[in-house]
Amino acid sequence: MSINELEQAIQRVCLAETPDQPCLAQLGNDAVFRDYRRMVRRRLLTELRSALPRTASTVGQAFFDQAFERFLCEFPPTTRFFYGLAQQFCTAMLPHFEAALAAYQIPGHAADLLQYESTRRVVANLPDQLSAAIVTQLQEFDFDHPVVLEPTHRLLRLNHGVHSIQEAYPSGPTFLVLFRPNDDSHVKYFRVDPTTFDLLALLNKRPLSMTAALQVIGKQRKLNIDQAYLEGLCGVLADFIEHGLLRGVRSPSPTPPAAEHT
Repeated sequence: MSINELEQAIQRVCLAETPDQPCLAQLGNDAVFRDYRRMVRRRLLTELRSALPRTASTVGQAFFDQAFERFLCEFPPTTRFFYGLAQQFCTAMLPHFEAALAAYQIPGHAADLLQYESTRRVVANLPDQLSAAIVTQLQEFDFDHPVVLEPTHRLLRLNHGVHSIQEAYPSGPTFLVLFRPNDDSHVKYFRVDPTTFDLLALLNKRPLSMTAALQVIGKQRKLNIDQAYLEGLCGVLADFIEHGLLRGVRSPSPTPPAAEHT
């Protein structure tokens, strides 16, 4: 049996709904690999419960365990890293959570909690280093050069305000920026308005100055970017800078001197 065939056999034994009998026969030690299956599944479930504690508590043990079993069987994880497990679980099982709200009498905010907690786990493990090219060009924020945002951030659009722990989670559009400043190990968030959310989403897509980005968003939203709006935006940007979400701007690369001809 090749290494690839061995890996596939172990995966089918560990992740299928029931241990794959032909694979157990190939592996050659039924009792050992049944024990190994139990240990692998228990470890994966423990990791998910650790990453998604509020989600698991909200939906209850029976539903969460059932979702976990379905995840392993239908959408087996492909990541080699435990920190990526929650995001894969969310991607695969979010439709199941949304469809189960009525059938299983699960609270309406459960699907949002799943997205929020899995995104926090992603942000907590994103690499926090800017590229060397950006670092050499980084300068203090202005409106005229391409904006540089903290690389450890994600935008999240939800239907409930699950970002803070409450007895009841308000229903309504909720726009969040989750980030981890480069000098901090804790994930933080800003709750922003829809326009600021779209502005940040645009800045994520391509390098733009704040002036250019505002022109695009203003046209899309038919927004009157007057003095009052700019004053409010400057307050928001100051908060972004203070807490490390907005790192600065990229200065233009210096133009090399023209060659002299003699």
